[in-house]
Amino acid sequence: MDSSDGSGDFKFQMEERDHPLLNFVVLRVLFDHACFKEFKNFRRVCKSWWEVSLRRWRQNSTIIFRLLNIEHNSAQQFMMFWEQSRLLPDQSNLDLYPFKKYSLRYCSIDLENKWQSQFWNVFGNTMSHLEMRYCRFKSVTEFRRILFGVVSKLEVFHYNLNFKTPGLVQRIPWDGELMPGGINQNLREFRYTFNCYMELVVSLEEFFCHMPKIKSLVLNLTSRPPYFYPRLELLEILNAIQSAQAHGIHIQLQNLNLFEMGIFRSQRIQGHYNSLKQLNFPLTSLSIFSIEDFRDDSIILQTIIQLYSHTLRKLFLADFSLGINRAYPRSPFAVKFDALQDLGIVGYMVGTNLEFLEFTPKLKRLMIVDGIFEISIMLREDTSFLPFEHEMQSLKKWHWPTVQETEDVIFNTNFATLKPSPSLEEFVYLGKSHICTPLQVDNLTKLMPNLKTVLLGMTTSGFEIACEQWSNLQVLIIAPWAVEVEKSGFKKIMAELKYLRYFAMGRGRGKDWEPEWELNNESIENGLLKSQHLEKMRIICCDKVIRIIDI
Repeated sequence: MDSSDGSGDFKFQMEERDHPLLNFVVLRVLFDHACFKEFKNFRRVCKSWWEVSLRRWRQNSTIIFRLLNIEHNSAQQFMMFWEQSRLLPDQSNLDLYPFKKYSLRYCSIDLENKWQSQFWNVFGNTMSHLEMRYCRFKSVTEFRRILFGVVSKLEVFHYNLNFKTPGLVQRIPWDGELMPGGINQNLREFRYTFNCYMELVVSLEEFFCHMPKIKSLVLNLTSRPPYFYPRLELLEILNAIQSAQAHGIHIQLQNLNLFEMGIFRSQRIQGHYNSLKQLNFPLTSLSIFSIEDFRDDSIILQTIIQLYSHTLRKLFLADFSLGINRAYPRSPFAVKFDALQDLGIVGYMVGTNLEFLEFTPKLKRLMIVDGIFEISIMLREDTSFLPFEHEMQSLKKWHWPTVQETEDVIFNTNFATLKPSPSLEEFVYLGKSHICTPLQVDNLTKLMPNLKTVLLGMTTSGFEIACEQWSNLQVLIIAPWAVEVEKSGFKKIMAELKYLRYFAMGRGRGKDWEPEWELNNESIENGLLKSQHLEKMRIICCDKVIRIIDI
């Protein structure tokens, strides 16, 4: 919708107004770059500003159709709104700034219905994002017509299956023929959510052949392990991608997210390795979650990760093998990962120490959750201020098994043998001992001298060292908190953290809590609130957790 000269898609020219903030170019830049909170406020200023906001608003808003039943009221009402908007003289016209994101939930899709047919014909070609959640199709033909024809400009497709509303249950074999004009050159992300009973109604080979430019594959399992295992496994998906090569389709995945699936199963790990090696994806992002014992296959798993040592920028590893009390016999790193910037390790894959940092010279964000119980502490924080926000939110959905803890990574690290990691900016650690000693904090400040985000358990001395050495902190979360407020000089320290945006303190696993650890009104008013850029905080005062937002 952008015009080359910055003014072609407006029916009237606001440049005639004298005030600079009513100039079209200024407004376009303002609305394109404002944060969402400011954006919502700007569009309420006046009608002209509201009209300028429509382009971005409709590009990023999602239209949701729910319970589209036999009467098809939602589609009918939306199409009536579209017809009326075409009569308006201002920028409300949906043809000028169409919505691009749609979500259909519990809908019955029938292209023979007048209103639904009109909806897909008018807006299908404008969709960039489409979610189909628990939808029924009248036939496989209609599913193919929509996916491989109508939504030709689709960039992100989320297909969600659920056994309560199965729709088309049986997968229909593909005859190998591509639909005329059905190849989508725009689709870059496929999010596939399914359970133990349901599958995509067309073959995966057919799907990939019609979506040759797909870059991101995210697989979600609704029935959570260890209670259920899916019929579909990673190996079947990789085989479908290999089969597509016979049609001249070479999928070049850059993001492979298996975190919410738990299907990286040990008895087939050799097959996974062989297929991944043959496909040779240029992966920049990889997320793996395991619920099985990889102890005997750790070398193969290590080798799988090393396939992408020169391309990976983000790596998230999680493993809670049932009934196993051990750390991984080896770190998943044995060669340099030259491009890796984001590394998240949850559970047993962490190894026994931080010596893997020598293989990640460009690492910027590091998160280590070194035990099952520490996750609950992590999720009490505002994860929007932490790395791997999406993955941490996903952890809330799982029913975690009861397992014992792993090694204490920081305790086992010989800091004298490690070189500093100046590129590290964010470090989140929740481990077995919870609270780092002052010596450990001091060693971490030397190993990671430029941190801006920190989550650690600290005592009074450790807190003083951390705030003195990491003077550019923007996010500081101390969990567990064991800091004597008055003794530490809390007010002075907080006032000197000029860039602090978020501060939080949390209790540990136990119920022990000392009165001198609590904040009071003076430490809040003359300490925390003196931080000029503070946006949110989560504090403990008078033995109660207090959340203060939008300061």
